[in-house]
Amino acid sequence: MKGLVGQRPSDMRMPGRGKGPKQRSALNTIGIFQEIHTDGHEKLGEKALQMDHVGKVLWLVVVPNSRLSDTIGHVSISVQVTFDGGSELGWLVAFQTTLREVFAPDLSAEEWKPVVAVKSTNNIPIESTWSYDRKLNGRSMRDILEEGRIHLIPGDVVHRELFRWLWPKIVQIGLDEFVDYFNNKKTRKQRGRILPSGVAPNVVFDMPGDYGLENLAIPVAQEAIDELRTLIDTSRVEAYRWVSDEFDALASEVYIQLGCPKLEALSGWAIFNAMAPLVRQRII
Repeated sequence: MKGLVGQRPSDMRMPGRGKGPKQRSALNTIGIFQEIHTDGHEKLGEKALQMDHVGKVLWLVVVPNSRLSDTIGHVSISVQVTFDGGSELGWLVAFQTTLREVFAPDLSAEEWKPVVAVKSTNNIPIESTWSYDRKLNGRSMRDILEEGRIHLIPGDVVHRELFRWLWPKIVQIGLDEFVDYFNNKKTRKQRGRILPSGVAPNVVFDMPGDYGLENLAIPVAQEAIDELRTLIDTSRVEAYRWVSDEFDALASEVYIQLGCPKLEALSGWAIFNAMAPLVRQRII
């Protein structure tokens, strides 16, 4: 008990006790493309980009491996990119820094950092997007995918390849619907907020001048992007490939044979179960 002498109860270590809510301050910016936040959601292999302060989701895509640097290297320029660290961001950091130096040489790297790494808990604009997605979809996509324990035989090559062909399409459709909803939904009016509120992110993004903001986007030549991409060992097509061209063609034929049923999460496993035996027949 010697170590407790002189300590108040409030000073004692309490395992499991939270640190309390983070202190938040008002967001501020001088324009769009001043800062973009990026993050990956490993549970589903999603990758996202969001415009800070304006709140617009720029890009939300399901990828085969959100931990692969070659995949993330094909994601890109704003004045600054903010992320929570990870080895998969190597190419993104290198490309963002190089393009900033070449196409915006007047910007001081000390005053306007091209990249900033923060803790996940501090990458609030993009981290909060995942919770919005869950609220919108109600039952989470992960819960529905977990039903695969009933339908999917992991060691079955047909099942594995069909899952990789079908479910990324279903997840991407859900992500696209969420992005459209999120970007076109009016935010609640907030008194005292420095940045625009009570208006949809798309409106602010499309007409920043109407809200006292500048467009800080840095024009980049396509040739420069193409040249940088040649440095990545894995091409964009391969990095984003889920199945072989042969299996894609075969599965597409079966899907058409079934009448192209609408791809939705709630009917995804029914489609999977209808396609699996037909795909197997064609392979055998």
